[in-house]
Amino acid sequence: MTPEKLKIHQCQICSKTFGHSRILKAHVSRIHEKNNLFKCDFCNESFGVKQDLKFHVDSFHIAEFLQCQICNKSCRSKYSLKQHIQVVHENMKRFKCDRCEYSAFQHNDLRKHTECVHKKLKQHQCNICKKSFGQNSTLKTHIAIVHENIKHFKCDLCDYSAFQHIDLRKHIECVHEKLKQYQCNICKRSYGWSSNLKRHIQMVHEKKETL
Repeated sequence: MTPEKLKIHQCQICSKTFGHSRILKAHVSRIHEKNNLFKCDFCNESFGVKQDLKFHVDSFHIAEFLQCQICNKSCRSKYSLKQHIQVVHENMKRFKCDRCEYSAFQHNDLRKHTECVHKKLKQHQCNICKKSFGQNSTLKTHIAIVHENIKHFKCDLCDYSAFQHIDLRKHIECVHEKLKQYQCNICKRSYGWSSNLKRHIQMVHEKKETL
Protein backbone atom coordinates (compact mmCIF):
# COMPACT_ATOMS: atom_id res chain seq x y z
CA MET A 1 0.00 0.00 0.00
CA THR A 2 1.43 3.37 -1.01
CA PRO A 3 1.41 6.45 1.28
CA GLU A 4 -1.07 8.12 -1.08
CA LYS A 5 -3.75 5.47 -0.44
CA LEU A 6 -3.56 6.13 3.30
CA LYS A 7 -4.85 9.69 2.85
CA ILE A 8 -8.51 8.97 3.55
CA HIS A 9 -9.57 12.38 4.91
CA GLN A 10 -10.68 14.57 2.02
CA CYS A 11 -11.27 18.31 1.96
CA GLN A 12 -14.78 19.04 0.72
CA ILE A 13 -13.66 22.34 -0.81
CA CYS A 14 -10.59 21.47 -2.88
CA SER A 15 -10.68 17.65 -2.71
CA LYS A 16 -7.13 17.44 -1.33
CA THR A 17 -6.64 14.38 0.89
CA PHE A 18 -4.80 13.95 4.19
CA GLY A 19 -3.69 11.12 6.41
CA HIS A 20 -5.22 12.53 9.61
CA SER A 21 -8.39 14.45 10.41
CA ARG A 22 -6.35 16.92 12.50
CA ILE A 23 -4.26 17.88 9.46
CA LEU A 24 -7.42 18.22 7.36
CA LYS A 25 -8.95 20.53 9.96
CA ALA A 26 -5.79 22.65 10.04
CA HIS A 27 -5.77 22.77 6.22
CA VAL A 28 -9.37 24.05 6.05
CA SER A 29 -8.72 26.62 8.77
CA ARG A 30 -5.48 27.89 7.21
CA ILE A 31 -6.19 27.71 3.47
CA HIS A 32 -9.93 28.17 3.05
CA GLU A 33 -11.04 30.02 6.17
CA LYS A 34 -7.83 32.10 6.28
CA ASN A 35 -7.61 31.68 10.04
CA ASN A 36 -3.89 32.28 10.42
CA LEU A 37 -4.03 33.24 14.09
CA PHE A 38 -0.45 32.46 15.05
CA LYS A 39 1.98 35.04 13.64
CA CYS A 40 5.76 34.77 13.55
CA ASP A 41 7.62 37.51 15.44
CA PHE A 42 10.58 37.30 13.06
CA CYS A 43 8.88 37.55 9.63
CA ASN A 44 5.48 38.00 7.99
CA GLU A 45 4.48 34.31 8.10
CA SER A 46 1.34 33.28 9.96
CA PHE A 47 -0.16 29.89 10.72
CA GLY A 48 -3.48 28.32 11.60
CA VAL A 49 -1.89 25.83 13.98
CA LYS A 50 0.44 26.74 16.83
CA GLN A 51 2.54 23.65 16.21
CA ASP A 52 3.21 24.82 12.65
CA LEU A 53 4.39 28.19 13.97
CA LYS A 54 6.74 26.50 16.42
CA PHE A 55 8.20 24.29 13.69
CA HIS A 56 8.66 27.35 11.45
CA VAL A 57 10.46 29.38 14.16
CA ASP A 58 12.64 26.45 15.24
CA SER A 59 13.56 25.64 11.64
CA PHE A 60 14.12 29.08 10.10
CA HIS A 61 14.91 31.52 12.89
CA ILE A 62 16.36 29.96 16.06
CA ALA A 63 17.50 26.62 14.74
CA GLU A 64 20.52 24.89 16.24
CA PHE A 65 22.14 23.49 13.12
CA LEU A 66 23.04 19.82 13.22
CA GLN A 67 25.88 18.50 11.10
CA CYS A 68 25.76 15.40 8.94
CA GLN A 69 28.59 13.05 9.94
CA ILE A 70 28.97 11.83 6.35
CA CYS A 71 29.30 15.04 4.31
CA ASN A 72 29.35 17.76 7.04
CA LYS A 73 26.22 19.44 5.67
CA SER A 74 24.37 21.49 8.30
CA CYS A 75 20.63 20.92 8.79
CA ARG A 76 18.04 23.01 10.61
CA SER A 77 16.57 20.22 12.75
CA LYS A 78 16.78 16.52 13.61
CA TYR A 79 14.00 15.89 11.11
CA SER A 80 15.87 17.76 8.35
CA LEU A 81 19.07 15.88 9.14
CA LYS A 82 17.29 12.52 9.04
CA GLN A 83 15.61 13.43 5.75
CA HIS A 84 18.93 14.61 4.30
CA ILE A 85 20.61 11.29 5.13
CA GLN A 86 17.73 9.28 3.66
CA VAL A 87 17.58 11.30 0.45
CA VAL A 88 21.25 12.04 -0.24
CA HIS A 89 23.18 9.15 1.29
CA GLU A 90 20.63 6.34 1.37
CA ASN A 91 18.99 7.43 -1.90
CA MET A 92 15.48 6.80 -0.59
CA LYS A 93 13.48 8.23 -3.49
CA ARG A 94 10.55 5.89 -3.97
CA PHE A 95 8.40 8.13 -6.15
CA LYS A 96 9.53 8.12 -9.80
CA CYS A 97 8.44 10.53 -12.51
CA ASP A 98 7.05 8.72 -15.55
CA ARG A 99 8.15 11.55 -17.88
CA CYS A 100 11.81 11.98 -16.91
CA GLU A 101 14.48 10.60 -14.60
CA TYR A 102 13.38 12.69 -11.61
CA SER A 103 12.60 10.84 -8.39
CA ALA A 104 11.44 12.15 -5.03
CA PHE A 105 11.51 11.22 -1.37
CA GLN A 106 7.90 12.34 -0.90
CA HIS A 107 4.90 11.99 -3.20
CA ASN A 108 4.06 15.67 -2.72
CA ASP A 109 7.47 16.63 -4.15
CA LEU A 110 6.80 14.47 -7.22
CA ARG A 111 3.42 16.14 -7.69
CA LYS A 112 5.00 19.61 -7.48
CA HIS A 113 7.69 18.54 -9.93
CA THR A 114 5.10 17.35 -12.45
CA GLU A 115 3.04 20.53 -12.12
CA CYS A 116 6.00 22.93 -12.39
CA VAL A 117 8.29 21.15 -14.86
CA HIS A 118 6.03 19.15 -17.17
CA LYS A 119 2.68 20.89 -16.93
CA LYS A 120 4.35 24.33 -16.61
CA LEU A 121 1.76 25.36 -14.02
CA LYS A 122 2.38 28.64 -12.23
CA GLN A 123 -0.86 29.14 -10.37
CA HIS A 124 0.52 31.27 -7.53
CA GLN A 125 0.62 34.89 -8.71
CA CYS A 126 2.09 37.90 -6.94
CA ASN A 127 -0.59 40.57 -6.47
CA ILE A 128 2.03 43.31 -6.68
CA CYS A 129 4.09 42.57 -9.79
CA LYS A 130 1.94 39.78 -11.29
CA LYS A 131 4.89 37.39 -11.49
CA SER A 132 3.76 33.77 -11.18
CA PHE A 133 5.32 30.84 -9.35
CA GLY A 134 4.82 27.11 -9.27
CA GLN A 135 4.75 26.89 -5.49
CA ASN A 136 3.07 29.04 -2.85
CA SER A 137 6.17 28.93 -0.63
CA THR A 138 8.23 30.44 -3.47
CA LEU A 139 5.65 33.20 -3.91
CA LYS A 140 5.75 34.04 -0.18
CA THR A 141 9.54 34.22 -0.23
CA HIS A 142 9.42 36.42 -3.34
CA ILE A 143 7.02 38.89 -1.68
CA ALA A 144 9.02 39.02 1.56
CA ILE A 145 12.37 39.59 -0.15
CA VAL A 146 11.48 41.66 -3.25
CA HIS A 147 8.49 43.76 -2.18
CA GLU A 148 8.65 43.89 1.62
CA ASN A 149 12.46 43.82 1.81
CA ILE A 150 12.36 41.68 4.93
CA LYS A 151 15.92 40.89 5.94
CA HIS A 152 16.09 40.49 9.70
CA PHE A 153 19.46 38.79 9.83
CA LYS A 154 22.38 41.24 9.59
CA CYS A 155 26.03 40.36 9.13
CA ASP A 156 28.33 41.82 11.81
CA LEU A 157 31.27 41.92 9.41
CA CYS A 158 29.76 43.72 6.39
CA ASP A 159 26.52 45.29 5.11
CA TYR A 160 24.99 41.97 4.02
CA SER A 161 21.53 41.06 5.35
CA ALA A 162 19.34 38.02 4.73
CA PHE A 163 15.73 36.88 4.87
CA GLN A 164 16.64 33.59 6.57
CA HIS A 165 19.26 32.78 9.19
CA ILE A 166 20.63 29.93 7.08
CA ASP A 167 21.45 32.38 4.26
CA LEU A 168 23.38 34.58 6.68
CA ARG A 169 25.27 31.56 8.01
CA LYS A 170 26.20 30.50 4.47
CA HIS A 171 27.30 34.06 3.69
CA ILE A 172 29.65 34.13 6.69
CA GLU A 173 31.06 30.71 5.88
CA CYS A 174 31.67 31.47 2.19
CA VAL A 175 32.64 35.15 2.24
CA HIS A 176 34.33 35.72 5.58
CA GLU A 177 35.50 32.25 6.66
CA LYS A 178 36.31 31.18 3.07
CA LEU A 179 34.84 27.71 3.63
CA LYS A 180 34.28 25.51 0.58
CA GLN A 181 32.51 22.39 1.82
CA TYR A 182 30.85 21.30 -1.46
CA GLN A 183 33.32 19.28 -3.54
CA CYS A 184 32.89 17.92 -7.05
CA ASN A 185 33.30 14.13 -7.06
CA ILE A 186 34.71 14.24 -10.59
CA CYS A 187 37.43 16.91 -10.54
CA LYS A 188 37.58 17.59 -6.77
CA ARG A 189 37.00 21.33 -7.21
CA SER A 190 35.33 22.88 -4.14
CA TYR A 191 32.64 25.53 -3.73
CA GLY A 192 31.09 27.42 -0.87
CA TRP A 193 27.53 27.07 -2.18
CA SER A 194 25.79 23.89 -3.30
CA SER A 195 24.13 25.85 -6.13
CA ASN A 196 27.58 26.78 -7.48
CA LEU A 197 28.67 23.15 -7.38
CA LYS A 198 25.51 22.09 -9.22
CA ARG A 199 26.09 24.76 -11.88
CA HIS A 200 29.72 23.65 -12.23
CA ILE A 201 28.69 20.02 -12.84
CA GLN A 202 26.06 21.04 -15.37
CA MET A 203 28.33 23.42 -17.28
CA VAL A 204 31.61 21.49 -17.16
CA HIS A 205 31.01 17.77 -16.78
CA GLU A 206 27.48 17.21 -18.13
CA LYS A 207 28.29 19.44 -21.10
CA LYS A 208 31.34 17.29 -21.91
CA GLU A 209 29.20 14.14 -21.95
CA THR A 210 26.91 15.62 -24.60
CA LEU A 211 29.78 16.53 -26.95
